[in-house]
Amino acid sequence: GKVGIPNITITATDAGGASGTSVFALTVLGVDIFIRDTAGADLPTYNFTPVPTPNGTTGSIRVYNTGTQASSAVTLTYGGTNASNFSTQTTDCGAPIAAGSFCTVTLVFNTTGSPGAKTATVTATVTGTSDIANLTGTK
Repeated sequence: GKVGIPNITITATDAGGASGTSVFALTVLGVDIFIRDTAGADLPTYNFTPVPTPNGTTGSIRVYNTGTQASSAVTLTYGGTNASNFSTQTTDCGAPIAAGSFCTVTLVFNTTGSPGAKTATVTATVTGTSDIANLTGTK
């Protein structure tokens, strides 16, 4: 899910000693991105199918910019125990994403190593914010 961006709290005190506090959620540079499926639904986990998953099986995700300004180009990184089993086949995320738009990433599941479930994460990062989704496939 979403990598947290901290809130900012502002407390003001007037000359008479009265104070008030406001909490604001930050959207850095008007950009906010989310990894979603191709239908636009939130995507906490992308599951490669069928099980077992053949080598070279592909699947697509989208990186949405729900902010009010264009993002920088997206950087994708893979992490976790079996990160080497997942890679990017194609992407149009190498350019900035316009506000309210998305780019598409085609992922590949590579069946290396011992048989069994393979898990990893993919993180999409732009200047100021990022989002992460889990990946699973079975050799």
